[in-house]
Amino acid sequence: MFDIITNHFFYLLILSLSILLFSTIFHHLTRHRTTTPCPQSYPLIGNLIGFLRNGHRFHDWVTDMLSTTPSLTLQVNGFLHLSHGICTANPTNLHHLLRHNFLNYIKGHRYTTVLHELLGNGIFNSDGDMWSSQRKIASHEFKTKALRVFISDTVRLQISNSLVPYLLSVGDCTIDLQLVLKKFGFDNICNVAFGVDPCLLTSGVKDSKYLLFVQAFDVAVEHTSYRFMSPLPVVWKLKRYVSDICNVFRTGPDVEPVFLPVQ
Repeated sequence: MFDIITNHFFYLLILSLSILLFSTIFHHLTRHRTTTPCPQSYPLIGNLIGFLRNGHRFHDWVTDMLSTTPSLTLQVNGFLHLSHGICTANPTNLHHLLRHNFLNYIKGHRYTTVLHELLGNGIFNSDGDMWSSQRKIASHEFKTKALRVFISDTVRLQISNSLVPYLLSVGDCTIDLQLVLKKFGFDNICNVAFGVDPCLLTSGVKDSKYLLFVQAFDVAVEHTSYRFMSPLPVVWKLKRYVSDICNVFRTGPDVEPVFLPVQ
């Protein structure tokens, strides 16, 4: 029995060392061939250490690296080198991606899977024919003069009737400008999209169902962005499964949703 365990351990050790050696050789070969700068990368785990160290300041970390890169472009290596990505802030690259050759750069399965619960199959989370058909509809709607005038009048009305009076009413008091603009934006979106003014900015109610909806949406966006930080998709999927079970036990299967009163 001891000999069997020893043999299995020996084979496992040899396999692990072989994988490590192959990954190291592959890492050095690809590193010398590429001309795109890359954050500190390691065999097998790629840029995982950098992600974990700077997860709390991810956007600042990426901005710092891009600002010190002449091409404003970075290569990102995934866990086990199973995936590679390009992070760019170069205007020429962005123009190429978003205008000249947009159809060649699809969002892909990983992107759409992560954002499906938040964006569904809408224009911001679809590819191919589905994206093309939605773009044609949206493009036609937003090109109409009546819609542009309606949006302009709505925003102007919200500024004069809500934003400016609110800023004048607080006087010399300290305010959270980000929260104020968030409420202002939510009122505008509800007016344009649903024809309803929730008056979130001027109501002053701290536990308003509309404010709870805004806060819930922010939490959903934050959690969704964290999914992109997971080294493997199975990590966030497992967290979602556990969270769903905990929510059922804590609140029950039937939770009353919040609806906007569309007129």
